[in-house]
Amino acid sequence: WIRFAVLSARPETAFDVFWELKNQTHQSSLFEPLAFVIGARHEKSEVVALLRILEKTSSNFPVAAVMSKLGEGLKSSGANLSDYPKAAEVMVGLVEEARMVLKRDGVSSGKQIEAVKILGQADDQFLSDLHQLLVPSRTVEVQQAALAEIAEFGRRSSAGKLIDQLPELSPSVRSEATEVLLRRDAWVEDLLVSIEKKKTFTHQISQAQQKRLLKHPSPTIQKLAKKLFSAKKTPRDKIVQKYKAALKLAGDANKGLEVFRKNCVACHRHGEEGYAIGPDVATVKNRDYESALIQILDPNREILANFEQYFVTLKNGQTVSGRIVRESASGLTLGRAGGVESEILRKNIKSIISSGRSLMPEGLEAVIDLQSMSDLWAFLKS
Repeated sequence: WIRFAVLSARPETAFDVFWELKNQTHQSSLFEPLAFVIGARHEKSEVVALLRILEKTSSNFPVAAVMSKLGEGLKSSGANLSDYPKAAEVMVGLVEEARMVLKRDGVSSGKQIEAVKILGQADDQFLSDLHQLLVPSRTVEVQQAALAEIAEFGRRSSAGKLIDQLPELSPSVRSEATEVLLRRDAWVEDLLVSIEKKKTFTHQISQAQQKRLLKHPSPTIQKLAKKLFSAKKTPRDKIVQKYKAALKLAGDANKGLEVFRKNCVACHRHGEEGYAIGPDVATVKNRDYESALIQILDPNREILANFEQYFVTLKNGQTVSGRIVRESASGLTLGRAGGVESEILRKNIKSIISSGRSLMPEGLEAVIDLQSMSDLWAFLKS
């Protein structure tokens, strides 16, 4: 009931409540929300008083967590910890400890995230520390926490670094990184220019994100997005156009099953047959022939984030390739044709990079003629 009463109290009482509870470390779960409210109110006398408390607390007091929440509250009011000289005195030790925590092995994700938040409240000279956390040896949660702090700093230089790091991020982290890049017009322009110069893969911007950019309020961004994301012909377009004629042929679903078994089961599952490395073929029932044909014959035109090929280099010098089928706090799993999976511990990863290409191979027209494609389509739609 104490927690409910505290969190339901009027904002102007937050500091008084904190003062009453400051020596009751068993109530420490209340310190963070109270610190946030104190920061958000931005009554300078209260902020200074809280900083003095933090400067003189006992060793078991959660100074880092409270300081982080105070900083978040101040930012929400348009202020910053750097506005208070006393904060700098408290932060010196916290920042040094945070950097040490992030260098140690075996530290929990929770402790790492707490350290990341402290760096986020420090001077931007530690931005490089945050960028260095965007590596596969860190958990997804730690990388996302680093991205959140990078976004809060809002430095233009961070955009270029993030853009360069995109190929090295797993799909889930990269999705968050692109969201960060889309928050500021200047960053968006840097990202689009990088795509225009072919330094960044177009598919690293999701279809949903591309649609947002095509309707962006900035005429400059909208124009560049239309140039980059509008449908374009590819070197394999002639093959796709040729195979449209297969739709006019009478397809045999039974023969199509044999085509599927011969050419597709290594990566696609249907019923009890095949391996779920590529997209579920059941979804084809809801698609038109032309869009499915593009996926089959021109797979690199539109690559789904979860189905691109990655190369993971291990610290022992080996390189493993495949798509990332699972991620956990301790590692990730790569999947390859034939249902082969490789489980890799994060601590053993030296680097990870996207190939920028789909796992689906090009060149199926060499083994699937027009009639066979018609049969395959009949089977997939059956």
